[in-house]
Amino acid sequence: MQVGQAGEEAVALYLSKRGFKIVERNWQADQWGELDIVAVKNQTLYFVEVKARLSNQYGNPEEAVTKSKRAALKRAALFYSQTHPKLPEALQVDVYSVILDPVTLELKEIELFEDAVRC
Repeated sequence: MQVGQAGEEAVALYLSKRGFKIVERNWQADQWGELDIVAVKNQTLYFVEVKARLSNQYGNPEEAVTKSKRAALKRAALFYSQTHPKLPEALQVDVYSVILDPVTLELKEIELFEDAVRC
């Protein structure tokens, strides 16, 4: 399992344990971008970007969410919500910064950057 995939698995489990219903994983639309996790909780549709690393040696994982990445997340989230009208209208884009154990790829640290991209 790759680091990114292990990070997404860890965040999906983390969200599920906190009452989120996972709707989609790794959703892609060619010109619109990709969404790591789409989830619903309390009448809000959450779009979750996961950034995972094995250490902070070369910077924090969330630093990889650049201005262009934020724009792509917003574009993908808005397109997704427009094409899924039965899901909640309230939208939120969160970024999860994850540090995994380099040997086991198990979750060591997790940090939420709530509402990181305004839709």
